[in-house]
Amino acid sequence: MTAKNSRLAWQAAACSTAASAPIKPRARRRRNATASPPAPSTIVTPTRISSAICRRVRGLHSSGRRYAVAGTSMYKSASIHSQEVPHMTRRPGRVYLPVTAIALCSLGLALSTFAQPPPAADARQVQLDAHWKGEPYHWDLADGTVLVQSVTDDDARATVTPRAGQEHYVLEMLWGRFPVKVSAECWRRPAAQFESCAEIGPREDTQAQKDERAEDERKELERKRRLAARTAWMRPEMTQQSIVSIISKTMRDQQAWMRTPAARLIADNFACDTSNAGLPKITAEAQEKYAQARRIGAYDAQGEPVLIEAAQLGNWRAVTTLFNVAMYGEDWESAQSLVVWLLQRDAPAGYNKLAELHGTIASYEDGHASSADQDLVTALRWRATQAGDPGAQRDMSDYFKERDPQLSERLMQCALERFPDLK
Repeated sequence: MTAKNSRLAWQAAACSTAASAPIKPRARRRRNATASPPAPSTIVTPTRISSAICRRVRGLHSSGRRYAVAGTSMYKSASIHSQEVPHMTRRPGRVYLPVTAIALCSLGLALSTFAQPPPAADARQVQLDAHWKGEPYHWDLADGTVLVQSVTDDDARATVTPRAGQEHYVLEMLWGRFPVKVSAECWRRPAAQFESCAEIGPREDTQAQKDERAEDERKELERKRRLAARTAWMRPEMTQQSIVSIISKTMRDQQAWMRTPAARLIADNFACDTSNAGLPKITAEAQEKYAQARRIGAYDAQGEPVLIEAAQLGNWRAVTTLFNVAMYGEDWESAQSLVVWLLQRDAPAGYNKLAELHGTIASYEDGHASSADQDLVTALRWRATQAGDPGAQRDMSDYFKERDPQLSERLMQCALERFPDLK
């Protein structure tokens, strides 16, 4: 690599599109453009390092900002040597990496009791883009030995010291690491020629970034596994065609029900059936499985399989809880299947969960449902309430709290008398 290409590679390393795409961080703070000339470079102590890193971490967390480079990903690792950069006008943009930043913050705090010596006479500097001031970095050997751990100075420079007999170094920052080959000749040249002599390799992910990406991939695989298992126990009887057919038929039937006297939102249309005659029967085994899932935590990865077991045993309450889990994760497809399972078994909760699903989807785009959709949601819940669903009775108790306080109290009392664990 020529000296010119080496310097261009360094300028381009963090972002292959930086030359053509402006960096547009959200609410980026402007730095003082009229600051006084910087003092000669010094290697600061870890106390200052940890303070600078932690201030940056706290600032990013408190403001909620996420810095990004236009057109790139934080994990993009394309080699910069394969690209021509005739005129580099911009340097790397900021990337907010919470795991990396917090890890470095912890490292700085842990080392804060050890003072670093002043820079050696043969120390050299690498120039970064102007906005990389006060950024944490460290220079390592290929075997991981740390040579320098500091923050860039007011001129956005990173200082490195030589190690006899070594040519391979690594510069690591929050957004990546760069292998740098420095021959003995580079150290003998004047300081101004050091950067053009050093051979800077393509950006690589740091170990923290690799760990973070691996954890994200693990979580995504787990999410997909849970999605597949959530309704797999219903197949093959539950097809997409049957789901659409049953929901469409239910909606048509509901429109007809809304024209009957029973649809009127009055106290006379509600009577509490303490015998639960209108609810599907739940076996003792299915009830125990449901209770076990609730003890573990129905929303937890360990609790959901137990919840599915309870649902397989015919526990309609387990199915309604699975529906809640699906809705929490915006898993509309599973939610529809679970609603249909309830409707097929004449569980009143089917109407209540259909109301929740319809209301959520109807308000998803604009943030609120139309008055017609709201009326349909209320009517579905009122129908479920009259049929004995305790969840719908609780929901309608909230609806009537201001409109009819006595009816509101009756609804809640009816639900809790039969299902005390509903709270």
